[in-house]
Amino acid sequence: MPQQEQAKTIRTITLEEHYATPTFMDGPGRSLKERAQGPETRMRGVPELLCDLDERRITNMDAAGIDVQVLSLTAPGTEQFDAAESITHAREINDFLAQAIRRHPERLAGFATLPTPVPVAAADELERAVQTYGFKGALINGHVRGRYLDDPFFWPILERAEALHVPLYLHPTQPPQAVVAASYTGNFAPVIASALANSSWGWHIETAIHVLRIVLSGAFDRYPDLQVIIGHLGEGLPFMMPRLELTLPQQITR
Repeated sequence: MPQQEQAKTIRTITLEEHYATPTFMDGPGRSLKERAQGPETRMRGVPELLCDLDERRITNMDAAGIDVQVLSLTAPGTEQFDAAESITHAREINDFLAQAIRRHPERLAGFATLPTPVPVAAADELERAVQTYGFKGALINGHVRGRYLDDPFFWPILERAEALHVPLYLHPTQPPQAVVAASYTGNFAPVIASALANSSWGWHIETAIHVLRIVLSGAFDRYPDLQVIIGHLGEGLPFMMPRLELTLPQQITR
């Protein structure tokens, strides 16, 4: 195949692409709306862009050379919700995204939002989103009020994802407040502490630790075909793998 013709067949598909619903932005995402109305000029217009799953998004995709976006709900997701609230929101959010995908089936795809605090309901919602709407998997925003996916409490989600042959995208979230207080609050301004605990550093270390907890729990022994995706060049893990392999015990008795 000529090189020019081959280049035309290669598509750019992006995975960590966020969206929001207007209801979400007025509720759990209202802090983002407040930031967009504050002094951070880079945040201006972000809530409107997140909620646009039609002409503006497609136009911006074209400008960036993106063929397909796999969309996922923006942080904080549903992981910090109460159980009942997480079930209601997840279903409504997935229905909203499914409608957008129907309007633009060649350009948009979806990762499901799960009511992660209720694992059996989350597994069922993952199955509904995959089998009914054709979603490509699900995105989970880190820990659930301090509980991580190495906890067998959450393993119904892992089991269902493996059975459906779809990945779980593990997205960063802020570390638990006790960790923020102990490790990210120091002799510097609160705005610096907030950035350090989140997108500057804490998000990525938090996600790396979460992945290690899942691995060390034996979850992948129990669910060997489970697929987990992480972003940001592996959240620092590729650089630390030689040390982890050298220093972690080879035989672990649980």
